[in-house]
Amino acid sequence: MPMDSPSTDLPDQPVAEVPDKKSAHRLSLTRIDKRFTALFSILAKLFFIVLIVLAMVVVTRELFSQE
Repeated sequence: MPMDSPSTDLPDQPVAEVPDKKSAHRLSLTRIDKRFTALFSILAKLFFIVLIVLAMVVVTRELFSQE
């Protein structure tokens, strides 16, 4: 008893061109700009978190030292 196999005939579709290796390694200012933006965003958030933690430490020390 033969099993029905799925059809492998695909409609004709244009094949996307694959860029050559030189264009893939080309300097992309948009990509660099996005990476720097993300990096500075993360660094700014870390900076404010460190400031808040330091303020909490100073306040805690002052409260315990006055007892």
